[in-house]
Amino acid sequence: MSHPAMTDPSHSRGHPGPRGVGSSAEEAELPTRDSELPHPPTGRDRSLKKGTHTMAVAQQAPINFAVMYATHDAFRRDMRRLAAAVAAGRSQSPEVRDGWANFKHQLHVHHTVEDSDLWPRVAAAVAGRPADQKLLDEMEAEHAQLDPVLASVDDGLARNTPDLADRVAELIRVLGDHMKHEESEALPLIQDACTTKDWDAFRGAMARKQGPKGAAVYFPWITDEQNETDRKAFLDTMPAPVKVLNKLFWESSYKKRHLWGI
Repeated sequence: MSHPAMTDPSHSRGHPGPRGVGSSAEEAELPTRDSELPHPPTGRDRSLKKGTHTMAVAQQAPINFAVMYATHDAFRRDMRRLAAAVAAGRSQSPEVRDGWANFKHQLHVHHTVEDSDLWPRVAAAVAGRPADQKLLDEMEAEHAQLDPVLASVDDGLARNTPDLADRVAELIRVLGDHMKHEESEALPLIQDACTTKDWDAFRGAMARKQGPKGAAVYFPWITDEQNETDRKAFLDTMPAPVKVLNKLFWESSYKKRHLWGI
């Protein structure tokens, strides 16, 4: 999850533009035989394309998943805060409600962009691999499974139901299991099947979804309560201007909101 300028510049790739043609028949060399005309891709063409992708994966440096791990950790931290607030009888406070609203927003952005811009790329890379395709189906199903669980917590908070703690515990279980499954199986699959260009495209889509205003909340939300090692691993994936903005402006604005009453 990153800002538009947050894609690691070491992963960017250039590509040549199309060759120009003349503005007249005399300047352009037109095909004169059927063999020179464009033709649909053959099985061999598709195999060559797939082989090129496989070679690119094999030759690249490992994908850096620090942003993904940091985002998952932020979700876990907020769920702990929600459970603590419910246990302490503070679930109706404005700060807890604001913390819950931000949690839901960050989760919505995260899963929406995974569904639209990450899993389809992985699916294309593992075409013809049934076991890997099954894993992607499981990721999609787990995302859908979260919707009623989130709605249940929403309802419990709105009505301050006696079983609110149980509803929160179910959220912690369902989302926790999903993130563990993603980290243990889906991320290794992405490492095996995708290129850094694929990963950077996903991060770019996440940045566009967040937008500049969203980034001003997302970054201090991630660094909130991070230890120095994790904070450095996360911020090292970002350009220097983002680190400066977070340190000088975003973190202070975020702290003033006292999300979760902290």
